[in-house]
Amino acid sequence: MYQALWNQFYIYKMTVLQKKIKNTAYQKKKNITENFEKRGK
Repeated sequence: MYQALWNQFYIYKMTVLQKKIKNTAYQKKKNITENFEKRGK
């Protein structure tokens, strides 16, 4: 019982972490693109 709960918690944590990483990467990419466009003008 406890093990199943722990596994679910672990999966949930990993999913949230993945989303955070993706969002952070996306933000960085967006910022780089915006800076690049500003420089290009």
